[in-house]
Amino acid sequence: MDTIVRSPEITQIELARLLCKGRAHITQMLSSLESKGFVERTQSIKNSRHVRYTVLTPSGTKIYNFICDKIEENFEQMSVYLEGKEALLMEILDGIKNIITKGENISFE
Repeated sequence: MDTIVRSPEITQIELARLLCKGRAHITQMLSSLESKGFVERTQSIKNSRHVRYTVLTPSGTKIYNFICDKIEENFEQMSVYLEGKEALLMEILDGIKNIITKGENISFE
C-alpha cells in the first residue's frame, strides 16, 4: 500500500518491478486488496496500449493511515526502550552480521 501511496496511479508492471515480485504475484495481491475495498484498479490507454492503474480507495487510505500511526507508535516505544542501550544493540547486530557472513563472501561495506 505504501508504494501505491507514494506512486499515484502506478501500473501493475511498475509495482511488480518496484517490489521485485512477479506480475502474477502482484495481480493476486491487488485482487485481494481490491476485494477488501482497499484499492481500485482502473484502465486507461497510454501510448496506444491498455494500462491498469492502481489507487487507494478512501477505505484503503483509512487503513493505511491507521497502520502508519501504529508503526510510528512502535518506533517511538522502541526508541524509548533503546535509549542508552545503543552500544549493546550495535554489539548484538555486529555479532549477527558475523554469523551471517562467516564463511561466506558477503560484505556490508
